Amino acid sequence: MINGYTLFRLHHKIPHIDEAFGYVHFSSKGFLVSALYYPNPNNHIFYNLCVAFWDFLPNKIWSMRLPSFLSFLILQILVFRFFLIKYSFSAALLVFLNFALLSPVQAYSTMGRGYLLQMLFLWLALIFLSKILENSSKASDHALFITFSVAGFYAIPTYLYYFLAMGFLSLILSLPNYQKIFVLLKIHFLTILFVSLLYLPVFLLNGKENLFSESWQQFARQAFATKKYEYFTNFGDFWVGIENMYVLFWGIVGVSVVGFLLQKNDKKTFLLAAMPLVALLIMFVQQKLLPERIWLGLAFSWVLLVVSASRVLKKYANVLMILLILGEIFVQFYQINKTSNDGYADFTKVYPTLPFAKGDKIFSNDLIYQNLLAFYNLQDCKGLQIDYSHKAKPYDWIILEKNNVVEIPKNYFLFTETPFVAIFKRQ
Repeated sequence: MINGYTLFRLHHKIPHIDEAFGYVHFSSKGFLVSALYYPNPNNHIFYNLCVAFWDFLPNKIWSMRLPSFLSFLILQILVFRFFLIKYSFSAALLVFLNFALLSPVQAYSTMGRGYLLQMLFLWLALIFLSKILENSSKASDHALFITFSVAGFYAIPTYLYYFLAMGFLSLILSLPNYQKIFVLLKIHFLTILFVSLLYLPVFLLNGKENLFSESWQQFARQAFATKKYEYFTNFGDFWVGIENMYVLFWGIVGVSVVGFLLQKNDKKTFLLAAMPLVALLIMFVQQKLLPERIWLGLAFSWVLLVVSASRVLKKYANVLMILLILGEIFVQFYQINKTSNDGYADFTKVYPTLPFAKGDKIFSNDLIYQNLLAFYNLQDCKGLQIDYSHKAKPYDWIILEKNNVVEIPKNYFLFTETPFVAIFKRQ
């Protein structure tokens, strides 16, 4: 039922500007462009390569989102299996539902971005790292940790935060076994080496500033200086999925951490629960604020902490888990209603009414319209020419954001307007 609902959203949800941008500028142009062109962090390279693989599908919505959905399916199986082995079928089922219905997990399971793919690689890397911590000397376990970590970096470079947290915790958990510490240092060094080789062509073709997103990092530092307290409220709201509910989120987290610490946990459970939290802490030590979506790996911490807290309650454990699941279902209905009145819904209503002709030249300064027009231009094979910045050419259409209107030449008339944009057509 959950996956049926997710597939429905995958097919019907209007593309977000980030996924539309990623498809138009990277995946639709093939494997080489996806792998090598890196003008900004919008290129989730491994993900866009996966989308390029599926680009033979006639419906580009499916091409764009299928890798996220497949990652979601595999993660469901892995999470369910982990808790089935650790607890029982009923506990595993409740944890699986709690994970699959989490607002951010649901949101990005149907979005053409690399976050769910990175989550999948993160989970697999953690599993094999935990085997190494349990004294596994198998070369295959070492190789698979390296493979999945390299893949995580290639999905999104912000995997670095998780990687540093894994390295720090695994070293702490290995003390005073210096032989194991040597093994950990070796596999982490090899991971960095392979990642460097993989990104070397990107570095040579695009430069250090683009690869390391230096302008974005400067923005992250400025955000820390001015919005670090506001970040906690936004972070809580992001995970709950409803505005001004951050107190509920942090309350559940606080109680769950206490419950987790009261339990006797093995190294694997501790690593899975603590690692994403340590990764988040590294960001604060660095004095930067990254977008909340970067931390989807915290979904692992969430389910492990919540299930530990619920088990402290013993006979009420299942009641608590069921209440959380019902709350998450409510959030899904809330979000469906909320998105019916935004700029994306506005585009959905207006786009079919615009009588574009093949070859029409269009300028728009509205982020939603310019990116979605570019996407549907490819999807519907309209042959339009769409500019994101104004050029000296006779545009057939000019679409302007209501809060950013520029002077319109006299030979244009107002074709239609909405609460978000004004659309002008050349006479």
